[in-house]
Amino acid sequence: MKHGNFFLPFVCVALGLLSNYTVDAQIVYNWQNSKEGWVSAGESNLGCTLTATPEAMGMRAFNETPVMRSGTLQSDLGIDASDYNQVEVSLRNPSASNNPNARLFVYPPGTNAAVCHFNFQVDTGMTEYGTYIIDLEAIPTSGVYDGPVGRFGLRGPWGVANGDTIWWETMVISNTNDTGSIDTTSLHVPLFDVSLDVHPNPVANQLEIESDAVIETALLLDLAGRTVRTLFPGKAAFRMDVADLPDQVYLLHVERNGIWEKRRVVVSRH
Repeated sequence: MKHGNFFLPFVCVALGLLSNYTVDAQIVYNWQNSKEGWVSAGESNLGCTLTATPEAMGMRAFNETPVMRSGTLQSDLGIDASDYNQVEVSLRNPSASNNPNARLFVYPPGTNAAVCHFNFQVDTGMTEYGTYIIDLEAIPTSGVYDGPVGRFGLRGPWGVANGDTIWWETMVISNTNDTGSIDTTSLHVPLFDVSLDVHPNPVANQLEIESDAVIETALLLDLAGRTVRTLFPGKAAFRMDVADLPDQVYLLHVERNGIWEKRRVVVSRH
């Protein structure tokens, strides 16, 4: 199931998708028909080629650790780590890598030395796209998530074979604590306050989700970023069955009016 294409709410856009835009605490890369300025790493042990296709951007690996970055050394997003707490990536990994940990890198301006990185496990042998969440408020796999951010980087799942291709669809960098407000001086977008109620929490069998706006998509992910539930309710109130899920913490992501919001959900039967 594909979960890409993130749109601004209530905006009529005659030119199609808006990509690589910043709306307060949201940056979006849409790799359909575009590489969005991303480049393959120049280091010999990180080699790959990037190809834009209508469906997604293909990363063809030359070794087990292909890396791409959101621009050259001269590129600078001009943002600070404190403004962002989540990255959401949609990709398809058709390979059979033995240890499918992909990696998100965070680079300060002007260097290829990452200030930190986050590993996130992805599926293998994928025939459809999956969405994975990296919580930037969690402890990084290495380093400290802090300070100015010039670029991001992504490594394909470790252990891919020479010639394997990983398909990258979208990437959204956001602040889930943000209210979703938009600079209307440039976009002329009306603002609406909406509420979201998720109960009971902890939950044993049925999670009830209620909103005063229609929820287009609801995703439930485990803390490894794997999607365990995907619903397209198309209404403001619905239930999600979690009776067969293990007792643990999950992340619920809902899309309302093109804006994604996150809630922590605890499944517990004790």
